Amino acid sequence: IPDTRIPSESETGTESSSGDITTEWNIDEQDDWLASLFCSEWVEDLVNSTDTKEVKTLELGNKRDVYSMIKKYPQEPVEWKHYTGLQLNQLSVDMSLNSFVKMTWSWLGGNYPIPETTDPVDVMTDVDYGTALTTKSFKTLEGSFKMGDSEDLFNTPIRQASVINLTVNNNKERTDALFETEAIEMSDGDFVVEGSFDIWKADQLAIDMEKNAVEGKKKWFSIIVSRVVGNVKTSYEIKLYAKVKTPAESKDGNKLKTTINYSVHDKNGIKIIKTVETL
Repeated sequence: IPDTRIPSESETGTESSSGDITTEWNIDEQDDWLASLFCSEWVEDLVNSTDTKEVKTLELGNKRDVYSMIKKYPQEPVEWKHYTGLQLNQLSVDMSLNSFVKMTWSWLGGNYPIPETTDPVDVMTDVDYGTALTTKSFKTLEGSFKMGDSEDLFNTPIRQASVINLTVNNNKERTDALFETEAIEMSDGDFVVEGSFDIWKADQLAIDMEKNAVEGKKKWFSIIVSRVVGNVKTSYEIKLYAKVKTPAESKDGNKLKTTINYSVHDKNGIKIIKTVETL
């Protein structure tokens, strides 16, 4: 029979978008995205806040934020793409030696826009472009990494770590419906927090840490990044109640190190505390 080996042409199906935005961790700039990632809002800590110090805490919640993103291509002919129904799905934080703290934000969207030759903002109501923030980035030369047996007692400084990685994943999935080409929502899956850190085999702490990982013990960790600009010190503390596991030994130059993996299994096992203090 003629043409039986020729496949049929595809037809238009559902629309979706996804992608990453990579940033450094800047003072104030990523606060809204962090809140969206945690499905929550920042709450002022009235107990620890003073006239010269403001303390806010972010914990896991049930709130859902939906974003739009407009991409502009300024080379003639100028064009725009308007992505809608965007939700934050995942954040990966990378803290490496002698560098800025890097953040990779992963998004899911409900449409796949076609190029436009007019700015979408021109036809939107009560919408305008804001002024870009220009705050300083956090460096891995300022801060601390500590371990403890309780949330309020971090009595073991970890001073020989060379890398810290953290991933927070909402495991969102698009929800499709009959006769709809765009997703009607993004459903939340398991809130997965996991990561790893490398520790030099320099002293007894490295031995104890590897032993804890082999035994799968749970520990509290405090990871703080901070920076002073003018007379204001801003710091973010990530508190984790994590199970350490699956250690792996490797060689880096002439030095030995152990990679310790960890994962969080408690809904109160992660929080971020922001402190802004006037010196």
